[in-house]
This record gives sequence, structure tokens and C-alpha cells, in this order.
Amino acid sequence: MSQNEFIKESCHNEKNKNGVVKLLNNITYKNGDEIKFEYTGIPNKDVVDVKKTQELITKFFRQLNIRNLVENIEILKTILRDFDEKTFVFNYKAGDTNEIVSFSEYELNYYLRREKHDDIYENFEIDNDPIKGLNFNINNQKIRELYFYNFSDLSDKIDSILRKLYDIDGIQPIELDEDSKTLIEVYKIFYNENPDFSDSDINDKIQTMVVILRKFLIRCGDYNFSYARGKKMPISQNLSNRVHRLFPFAEVSDIDEPIQIPTKYQNMIQIIGEGIRGAIKDTNNPEDALKNISRIIYASWSCFPSENVNQISNFANCSAYEVESNLKLIKKLNNYIGIK
Repeated sequence: MSQNEFIKESCHNEKNKNGVVKLLNNITYKNGDEIKFEYTGIPNKDVVDVKKTQELITKFFRQLNIRNLVENIEILKTILRDFDEKTFVFNYKAGDTNEIVSFSEYELNYYLRREKHDDIYENFEIDNDPIKGLNFNINNQKIRELYFYNFSDLSDKIDSILRKLYDIDGIQPIELDEDSKTLIEVYKIFYNENPDFSDSDINDKIQTMVVILRKFLIRCGDYNFSYARGKKMPISQNLSNRVHRLFPFAEVSDIDEPIQIPTKYQNMIQIIGEGIRGAIKDTNNPEDALKNISRIIYASWSCFPSENVNQISNFANCSAYEVESNLKLIKKLNNYIGIK
């Protein structure tokens, strides 16, 4: 996720005598888009850091794709997994589109989508009353009557909204699957630290780790890589999507039912990680040096398996000396871990 420029943000939290926590987060972006979020809930654990939870929400709002409503609600509900929900209201405005989603104790009870077309506002409003049931209202604010070019246009709009509502109604907090748990455990061994999925550099670090380990025949999942010229590094879109969905877990130390990596592979990953960290620690920019290693490794196993130094140097945009040094490091680590 990339950082979004914002010009104003505010947040507030309070707890009443009944133990109900109220969170308010508002942010206005430089392009005029804005989010208003209001939540109430009761902590379902003995110790819940309300301030830390709200800081994570604020951090998420600085990075999200504002129009990806379903995913944004899913991540927010995961961040708030340590609370029993009372009310949840997410309101965003992006360009000429405004959407409001409201839950009451996990039940979707209100939805509004408002779009502007040629100075005419089209409102699609759904009110899910527990007594009266579902009320679906469509109106045109300017001329006070419903107008579409044809029934097909109306049908398509209704169908699109109902599909989105079906997805929203089925949202559950994200659970760690086996592939995510594997990434977490491998990261801890490779970098000798806990992963923080709310950190802006976490995707680059995981991408480079997976590429490097693949050179040593260690796979962390089924990920296909291609070279991203903008990022100047190999990227797997599937892996990026996974890392993004892990944002609400922030720094992960202990997890329930962790994946047990065989001792043989733990030792191999540790040796490789120590070798890579040692190679970059004294450089002027360790992050760039890490990307440089991943570019060279990607080129050596994907584009130039013969390990032609000049070809790899041109592809990775680095010196022949850097290519030779990193290829020597790889061979040295291969010898340590017993791969021919």
C-alpha cells in the first residue's frame, strides 16, 4: 500500500461506565476525498490497548484504496476483532461518489450510495429494519423522480449494488491461514525479528525474502514473480495481496497454532538470512542493497540462468562487481547449507 497525502485528520476515543468504547476517526485527503468512521464496542479480552487500536486505524486510513469498500470494512473489522461490536459506521466520499455502511451488532442495517451525474444526484438507499424488513429506495434528487435511460440500465445498477451488499453482509474478520502463518514464521527466522504488517516497507521485505529463498530451493508458497520496473524489483501480485490483507495484525509475535517448520529448513533459512543481513548491514542504504540482491537473484534464475555477469548487470542496473559479489555470496551460502 502506498501512502496517501492528507491535509487533516482527527481521532477520539472514550469509554463509558458500562465499558463501551467509542472510536471516532476522520481524515480528509489532499484531493478532497474524505472518510468518517464511528465505532462502539466492548473489549472481549482482559487487556485491550484502545489507543494502539485507534492508531492502527489511523495508519490504515493513510494508506487504503478509498473506493475498495468491501476490503476496507474487512480490514477494519479485523483490526477491531478484540471488541464485541455495538455499532459500526463507515462513511467515505471520493470524487462524485459517497457511500455509507452501517452495522448494528454485526448486522448490516443501512447502506447508501450516492453518485453525481451531470449535476444530478442518484441515490441508492437500503434500510434494513429488524421489524419492517428491507426497504430499497432509488431516487433522483434534482428532478424528484426516478429517471434512467432504460430498464437495462436500472437493472444493472440494482444488480451491482445487491452483489456488493451480499459481499458486505458476509464480511468476517480475516483469519490467518497456513500460507500466512508460514510467511510469518519464515520472516522471523530470516530477519531475526517479528514482522510488522502495518510497516510501509513490509511488502518489499517479504517480496525480497521469498525471491532470495527461492534461489535456494525454499518455497514459502505458490507465488509467480515478474519484474516491476517502477519498484525496480521482482514482485508477486498474489504475495502483495496477501501481505496487504495482513495489515490489521500489525506486529506479530505469537500466533495460535503456528506452523512448525522442519528443523532442517529452519537452519537453512537462518544461515541464508544471516548471510544476507551481513552483506547489507554496512551499506549506505540496506533497503536498496536488499532489493539489489533480489534483482540479481531474480535475473539469475528467471532471465539468465547461465549467470552471465554482463547480462545480469544490465538487467539489474548495477555494476558487474556487485553481480559477481552477490553470486559469490549465493555460492558460499549454498555450500554452507549443502546445496550443489
